[in-house]
This record gives sequence, C-alpha cells and structure tokens, in this order.
Amino acid sequence: MEPTTRERIMEAAIELFGAKGYANVSVRELAAAVGIKPASIYNHFSGKEEILNFILENVAFSTHKGLRAKAFLELEDRIQGKGIHELIDIIFGSFDSEEVERSRKVARILILEQFSSPTVEEFWTGYQYSDAIRVFTQLLELLKKKKKLKPDTNCRLIAEAMIRISASYLVQFAHYQDCLDEGEGLSMMSVLHGMADAICAKNNSEDS
Repeated sequence: MEPTTRERIMEAAIELFGAKGYANVSVRELAAAVGIKPASIYNHFSGKEEILNFILENVAFSTHKGLRAKAFLELEDRIQGKGIHELIDIIFGSFDSEEVERSRKVARILILEQFSSPTVEEFWTGYQYSDAIRVFTQLLELLKKKKKLKPDTNCRLIAEAMIRISASYLVQFAHYQDCLDEGEGLSMMSVLHGMADAICAKNNSEDS
C-alpha cells in the first residue's frame, strides 16, 4: 500500500528533524522534501508541532511500544505462563525490529529536542518514565501473582532500574545500533537479561 501524504510528511520530518533539529527545519523545506507545495502541508497538519506529536505517537512509542498503558491488557495475555526473561523480550525486543533504523532517527530527535521542546519533554517525563515504570511494575506484579517471582520481590524497584537502563541506552542508540544488539560488549538486552538472571538466582537460592 502506498503511504499517504500525511505519512510521507512524517517520514520527511523524521529525516530532517533528526539531521538538522526541529527549530532549523521550515515548513517550506518539509514540503520540498515531500514534493508538495508548502500550503499543502496545512491540509494534513496544523503545523510543525502537530507533525512532531504525530511522530511521537506513531514512531517514538514503538521504541518501547509494549509499555504503552493502553496495551496493558494485550500484554497481560501475552505473558501468561512466561517469566521475567520472556517479559523483557516482549517489552524491549522491539528495538531489534525491521524499523530499527527509523527508530534510531526518532531517538536522535528525542535526544536533540528534550531540553527545547515542551512536547518532547512531556514525552520523556510522562511516557518514558512515569507511564512506562507504572505499566512495567504492573506486569511484574502479574508475574509475582503467577509465582514467577518471589512474594517479596520489589517490582517497582526492578521496573525503575530497567526503564532507566533502557533510557540510557537510547542516547547511544541514536548513533550506534550495536549498543542494543547482542554482540561484543554489553548490549542493552544483555544487561537487562543479566538483571533477570540475578533475580532468578536469588529466587532459586531462597528455594534451596
């Protein structure tokens, strides 16, 4: 299916915002990249801010798409019978998707604009931390109810640690994919699974 004009504008904005910065890209430049007249942009968006919001909603959330609050019920079904390692793969595995290069460009926008754009700042403080930590905590609590984690497991503490680790890797991800992939060095997934190993080892030692 051919992308809509709205989607083409978004893709052009991802390229330009990531390369030059949001403030340095004009509507005229966006229109030229898409191959339409500047006035035509306003047939699809009210302006650059709405385009940035559209990027956050449709692409940035996919970086941790499993942690969207409205996806909780779907995730509850997906983790039935699974443990913390599988939960990590479901939540953070979207980094290793076919859209990884596109996600990298959006990550660059987030890094560049987090201190200058109220929209991006709200994304970081609201979704990236508050919402993500809350939902991940709820998912860990489900594992605890299913006896996949010990009753005294501090789910909130684990969720905060893992979300903050993933956020720190996002800075590197804006420029280097290898920090997320399995390979040499400590990738994000290897660090998160290492934490899960430590949690499981503690549980097993208490059982023995």
